[in-house]
Amino acid sequence: MDKLKGLQAISQQMLQSAQQEEWQKLPLLEQQRKALMHGYFEEVRSEKEVEIIATVINSVLSINREIEQLAREQQKKINRQLQNMKKRQNAHSAYMQNN
Repeated sequence: MDKLKGLQAISQQMLQSAQQEEWQKLPLLEQQRKALMHGYFEEVRSEKEVEIIATVINSVLSINREIEQLAREQQKKINRQLQNMKKRQNAHSAYMQNN
């Protein structure tokens, strides 16, 4: 049960990092989460645990969808910034050519 709580906790940390735009933290957290998952699911589980496991998996999947949405929004933001930089660079180049 502790591993399931840890799995949810790490997933929440990943979401919080994404919300705070601390993207550099996600790879390490993902590695930790993956190791925890592998360790947990290697063991045979009882039928009682199946419902709890399903709930945790659905929660983790929901968190992953939120992280993916935040990543897409961040990517759009970065693309807009890049486009603005290119426009300024083009304007600067045009200005320098005319002077």
